[in-house]
Amino acid sequence: MRLKSISLILLAILVLFTGCMNDSRPANAIPSLDTTRQDWGQGVQFDNLNRPISCVEFEEKYKKYGAKFINKNEKTITLTFDEGYENGYTGQILDTLKKRKPQQSFL
Repeated sequence: MRLKSISLILLAILVLFTGCMNDSRPANAIPSLDTTRQDWGQGVQFDNLNRPISCVEFEEKYKKYGAKFINKNEKTITLTFDEGYENGYTGQILDTLKKRKPQQSFL
């Protein structure tokens, strides 16, 4: 019993002193995060019809598969769901799709 008490006291002292140690590194020694701007998406270059050039190129490249990168005056919305990290929403999504009956495809 006495050995257990001594061990707990020594452990508490060790934890106390370990947590209170001074970090001698100056604040400027900690590297900062990279603040370089990163852009993802269709790109920033546009053709004379104000269409992203990359979308025009992709549509031409994948035309034989029926892929669309530029909507031709159709009022549609395309939603995609990445179920890589499923957070309990799959059931709600499927229920909404069943209720609303939109055109859908699953991959």
